[in-house]
Amino acid sequence: MKTKLDTKNDKKAVFEHRGQFYLYSFVNNEDYNVNETMVFPCDKDGEVRDYAEVAVDSGYVASAVMMENLRRRLDSMVDTTTE
Repeated sequence: MKTKLDTKNDKKAVFEHRGQFYLYSFVNNEDYNVNETMVFPCDKDGEVRDYAEVAVDSGYVASAVMMENLRRRLDSMVDTTTE
C-alpha cells in the first residue's frame, strides 16, 4: 500500500492486487453531503482514468477492510477450472 493522502476527511492509498492497481478513496465533505469510501482501478501512481468504482460503501471503511473485501471478491471471480 502506498498512502497518497491521509487527513480526517480525505484518505487515499494505492493498492496492488494480481498486477492491477487500485485507488482506495474515502471522502467526507459536508458541504456536498458526501461521506463514502470507494475503490477505482488506477495506474501505479494512483491516476484514475475511469471513475467507475469497483467497490463502494457509505461512510468510512478502513482501507484494510475495504481492500480485503475487494481482494476476496476479485479472487472468487478467477476461473480455477482446468481444461
